[in-house]
Amino acid sequence: MSKHPHRAPSPAVLAVVLAAVFGVAGTAVAATAGTAKAKKHKPAPVTLKAVDKEIAKLAPSLSVASATTAGSATSATTAATATTAATAATATSAGNANTVDGETVSKIYDALGVTSGNHTIFDEDGLTITADCDGTGSADLTADGPSTADMQVELLPAGSGASEVDVNGFSSSFGINGAGGTGIGSLSYVDATGQVVTANYSWAASPTFGHSGCVFAGTAIYSS
Repeated sequence: MSKHPHRAPSPAVLAVVLAAVFGVAGTAVAATAGTAKAKKHKPAPVTLKAVDKEIAKLAPSLSVASATTAGSATSATTAATATTAATAATATSAGNANTVDGETVSKIYDALGVTSGNHTIFDEDGLTITADCDGTGSADLTADGPSTADMQVELLPAGSGASEVDVNGFSSSFGINGAGGTGIGSLSYVDATGQVVTANYSWAASPTFGHSGCVFAGTAIYSS
C-alpha cells in the first residue's frame, strides 16, 4: 500500500477526463438509438480509478503554462532551469540566481579596529584584496593578482581629484586606495585567459556612523 496520500485531480483535469468518459458512454447510447425497441443505457458511474486511468493516458500530451515548482519551465516560482523564475540555478532572467550571464557577484566588507592587522577581505579568481587599519587609524587597501594581468585602477579619494593607474601585471602587492582617508575606487584586470575581474570598493577611516576604526565595503564580479 502506498504511504503517500491520494491527491484529487484539479478541476481542469477532471473536466477533461469526465468529457472523455461521458463521450464514450454517449457513443454507446447513440449506436442503439436507431432501433425500434432501443433500450435505455444508464452511463456507468465515474470512479476515481477511471479518472486516474484517463489522466495517465492523457498525461504525455498535457502541459502547464506556469507552476510554483518545476524541474524545467517557461515560467516558475522555483525551477532548476527556466526562462523566467523568481529563484533558479540557471535562468534567462531571475530574481535570485547563482550566476548572472556566467558571472558571480560577491560582497566585500570588513570593519576593522585600529592596529587590528591585515585582513583578507576578498580572495577569488586569482585576485586577493587585503585591508588594514594602522596605528594612526588610516585605511589601507592592497591588491595582488596574476603577474600576466593587464590591470587598471581608478581612485576618487575624498578631498582630492580622481586618479587613474594602469599596471601591466601584479609584480607585487599594489596599493589601491591612495592617500585619502575616505574614498571610492574601482579595479579591473584581464587575465591570461581573457577573463575580466572587477572590484568596486570604498574605504573610510573613522566613519561618521560611529565605528572607531576603518570600514571597507564593495562588490566584486568575476567568472565562476
